[in-house]
Amino acid sequence: MGKLPPARSEAHVNILSYLATLSLTNDMDRLLIYCIWAERNGRLHRNRFRHPSANIKEIGKTINLRIAAIRIEDPQFSSSLFQAWHH
Repeated sequence: MGKLPPARSEAHVNILSYLATLSLTNDMDRLLIYCIWAERNGRLHRNRFRHPSANIKEIGKTINLRIAAIRIEDPQFSSSLFQAWHH
């Protein structure tokens, strides 16, 4: 991961510390960071506040779409992923 910006508060330090531990080669890490960042930007720039359950639902929907995309390449693997995800 590239160099992180300087921290502005204790909460910022905690977030940056967590982000520094992530391996951005993992699709789930990238998805979570994107969703958190999109929520942040919505709050700051569009005055849009979503309930946490809406964010969780969006993450689940994105995971389902990603698994569905795998179905084209490997239907059997995709089916096993869907079964694991929905249990």
